[in-house]
Amino acid sequence: MFLAFLPVVAQELPPIQNFTPVDYGAENQNWSITQSSNKNIYTANDGGVLEYNGAVWMLYGAPIGSSDRLISVMNDMVYSVVTWIIVIGKRTL
Repeated sequence: MFLAFLPVVAQELPPIQNFTPVDYGAENQNWSITQSSNKNIYTANDGGVLEYNGAVWMLYGAPIGSSDRLISVMNDMVYSVVTWIIVIGKRTL
């Protein structure tokens, strides 16, 4: 009797976690998302810019009557496009 053992390779799925507006303390509409070099996640939200470090959400509010629509991180700068306004904020990453 002949037995052959073949290696089995399986693809592991990345962990996925969903968050509700109650979890992150902002509005329910997220427009854009990006990640910085230090692995923080930034989201353009109707309530402002959300920053998530893997444990805690921080909300940086948008000016009254506007909402953040686009966000990008380049070097140590966080760029956010608020309705009709471009906001440049420097964050220590």
